[in-house]
Amino acid sequence: PDNSRMTSLTLIFVALAINSVAYGKPPQRIVGGNLAAQGEIPYIVSISRGGHHFCGGSIISNRHILTAAHCVTDIRPAQVSSLRVRAGSLSSRSGGKLYIPEKIDIDPRYKAGETTSPHDIAIITIKGPMTLDRNTKVIELVNTAPRADAAVVASGWGLRSASHRQVPTNLYTVTMKVVSSSVCKRSHSRTLPNEQVCAFGSVGQGVCMGDSGGPLALNGKLAGVVSYGRPCAVGYPDVYTSVHHYRNWIRKIIADTKN
Repeated sequence: PDNSRMTSLTLIFVALAINSVAYGKPPQRIVGGNLAAQGEIPYIVSISRGGHHFCGGSIISNRHILTAAHCVTDIRPAQVSSLRVRAGSLSSRSGGKLYIPEKIDIDPRYKAGETTSPHDIAIITIKGPMTLDRNTKVIELVNTAPRADAAVVASGWGLRSASHRQVPTNLYTVTMKVVSSSVCKRSHSRTLPNEQVCAFGSVGQGVCMGDSGGPLALNGKLAGVVSYGRPCAVGYPDVYTSVHHYRNWIRKIIADTKN
């Protein structure tokens, strides 16, 4: 896509992060938000490779991380163990604990390479259980799709703007509101499937490269996964995968994991 169109919000490597034009491509960072306090977002993790953060994720069990499919669709099975998941830290580079993934499951309906593809959701299973404490907690999934105008919180280590060249290491959060599908359709000139949800704060607020895969929380429960948008925070709603529609798929993968 050209720079005016949709972009994935991924940052697999620093060079890729700088050149990426959509969130749906790894990674993006919170724009216009606030620094998170210790323990404020205990369910978020930083996913890295070669020491470089590229996407966020959410702890949905002591063995499982929910993230965006576009973050991991290029990771071959033999490469899975080269990734690292950092939990319990406000920094993407230090602190907390590091975990090694052993398996990645991507929704089979996701179409790799299509920035606006629905079903942009994946689960990373880590080797052995996480140590849960006040800074590392499981987040529950919402039971229903979020309604328009509901207040939601996005968080991540993405860029502070599309032109920002320095990848941040500190966790930021931003509060926005869910946008109706009709408003989002007008903004993006396309109809959104039920499996996607939009959120918007104001011009200068939103997600950016490096925030891909990260959480959208509603009343402390996980409602969305950062998918794509127009980089970054330029007045268009950002698009998230609506977690509610994947509860059964998520439950099955968790249940099938041998502890």
